[in-house]
Amino acid sequence: MKRHILLLFVCMSLLPAFAQEQKSLKHEVKKGETIFSISKQYGIEQKDLVAANPDLIFGLKTGQELVIPITAIAPALPAASTEKQQKTVVQAPITSSAATTAALSTTPEAVTPTPKFEIYTVKRKDTLFDIARRYGIEVADIIEYNPEAELGIKRKQQLKIPDKDYLAEIRQMQMQTQTQPAVSQQTQTPEQTTADRYAGGFFDYQVQPGETFWRLETKYRISQSELTELNPSLKDGLKSGMKIRIPIKQIPDIQVFPLNDSEFYHYTVAQGETLYSLSKQYGVTVSELKRVNPVLEFRSLKWGEVILIPKRGDTSPQVRIVRSDEPACLPNPEAASKEYNIGLMLPLQAQSFASYDLDEEGDRTISPKTDNFMHFYEGVLLALDTMRHCGMNAKLHVFDTNQNKETVKKIVDSGQLNGLDLIIGPVYPELQTLVADFAIRNKIAMVSPLSADGTLENNHPYYFKVVPDRAYIIRKTAEYVADEYFDANIIILNTGSQTKDEKELAAQLRQKMAMAGQSDRIREYAYSPGNSSGLRNISRQDGENVFLITTETEADVSAAINSLNTLASSGYPVTLFSLSNMQRFRSIETEYFHQDKLSYLTPYYVNYQAGSVSSFIRKFRNTFAAEPNQYSFQGYDVALYFMTALYRFGAGFMDCLSSITAPATQLNIDFGKFAPAGGYVNGGLFVIQFQPDYNVSMKQTVGN
Repeated sequence: MKRHILLLFVCMSLLPAFAQEQKSLKHEVKKGETIFSISKQYGIEQKDLVAANPDLIFGLKTGQELVIPITAIAPALPAASTEKQQKTVVQAPITSSAATTAALSTTPEAVTPTPKFEIYTVKRKDTLFDIARRYGIEVADIIEYNPEAELGIKRKQQLKIPDKDYLAEIRQMQMQTQTQPAVSQQTQTPEQTTADRYAGGFFDYQVQPGETFWRLETKYRISQSELTELNPSLKDGLKSGMKIRIPIKQIPDIQVFPLNDSEFYHYTVAQGETLYSLSKQYGVTVSELKRVNPVLEFRSLKWGEVILIPKRGDTSPQVRIVRSDEPACLPNPEAASKEYNIGLMLPLQAQSFASYDLDEEGDRTISPKTDNFMHFYEGVLLALDTMRHCGMNAKLHVFDTNQNKETVKKIVDSGQLNGLDLIIGPVYPELQTLVADFAIRNKIAMVSPLSADGTLENNHPYYFKVVPDRAYIIRKTAEYVADEYFDANIIILNTGSQTKDEKELAAQLRQKMAMAGQSDRIREYAYSPGNSSGLRNISRQDGENVFLITTETEADVSAAINSLNTLASSGYPVTLFSLSNMQRFRSIETEYFHQDKLSYLTPYYVNYQAGSVSSFIRKFRNTFAAEPNQYSFQGYDVALYFMTALYRFGAGFMDCLSSITAPATQLNIDFGKFAPAGGYVNGGLFVIQFQPDYNVSMKQTVGN
């Protein structure tokens, strides 16, 4: 159905002329009929049927009266008067195979090619879409020669698969017949277009808020020039909400293997069903459906395909995923036997103290900022110790940058960085350019471990940014709320003093809801403490109410949360989403965050119940006689990840990012390439929610 909608939009500009010149028949839809079966019955293209009946974008209904365009049928009929053609069609609708034969007969020189088929035995979990893609043909081609397949396929069923070269020859002859006069004896070969090169067909894609050509190029392995040739509207730029077509063959071949098959339903998608309808029907989230059916990250549902739906339970059912477009990365034994030199560049400001002392209470006496970087350094030391126990031969070289450009320049110019295999730091973006340039010249991975600022990821191919920027978190928050709360009552509380980030989040959320066809689910409310009682009038007691506060002013936030707490205490289901860390506001009772189920996406989360976290804390206490903080966890996670990458795959680990795993304590590491000639940015985030039982839980993770 999605493909049909795309064809409708492509043909929209032609509709006025079409309506004036085209004669037509009427057809009443019978139970069980589909767009394909009706177009097949009359020997016309599905796109012509959809173009003549725009309401088909909303689905096909029994008893619906359709317009059957005769001019779409006419080219496939032998030359005759219009009147006779109409009569022939009415008395005996032409099937697609008959239409093909008739079309070929109108050109004396045309020689019908000999049909070529392969018999395919349906395997478990096969879908028509998968089989068609495997053979480089369309689902419609399979159904034409196997009509029973339109009602579904089953294991061990045998299908006649037409040869794609035979189909291409048939289509080319049809095209020649339709584009030349019946009396002409000349054979014309139409110029091949980009669309002709993608015989497997297309699916339609709706451009998301914040989308870029680079994201589409990397996701679908197709260039901007090809996308623009297929979608001329892209010449004016990429705009949120645009519908464009993408070749089906650009979707990677993804195989999914449940680790425990009994934990899933194998569900056959019916026509008109969506991820949202299945999410609601089975009580699973949209992101969970995408997780176990990863091809749905690339396209929408296809009717007739079989997908996995997790059964409800205490645990999240797991799957093993194999993708054809990801390199098969195996650990390199030579890499494990090498000696590695790792540089760590931190603003320790060692000149201000020879060593740190302890006061009477046993606390460090150095500045809090320096103390944090010492914690980061100590986390790196523990990661190094862990990797040495695994057999890695590594040396750590520490450089004190003093938060000073001149110091960094001296370090680079002195040659002290020569021979390094990995550089972690400097911390501040304004100090990173010199080191990043050195990393490019020497092909060394360089890591920005703590800051989300800076733009070196745009054009430095060896640059890794661990903390994603604000724009990415905004986009992911909008995606998450729109997917997981698509049927909720979403209310944007506007206090009149919106910040830039919160305003952008609200705008992207409105766009996402509109794309999901749920515009009526989101509204704005002009909030002030004096009219807080109005919240009750626009809230629901029978469903979730999701609130977004678009300000960071403590007084406004405090008043709004107090009102939401009153609403929640009255029995209204409330979930509050935020970009900022509202916990820093001391005037707000922590109890209110739990009552209002404060939720947000963040790069950091420490699960103190996890064994890896407990082990790290215990080791940190024993080694340094102190408690770890956020910087300790960060230093450990960053160093452990990149040391693991070197130890398993060597200096070329950038080609194997999807195969690198390390037991992190507070990071969800999921690096993705940021730009064609650029570096990599970690897209791993946690969805955190305060619970009414006073626990704070990690609901799920999201990534690139």
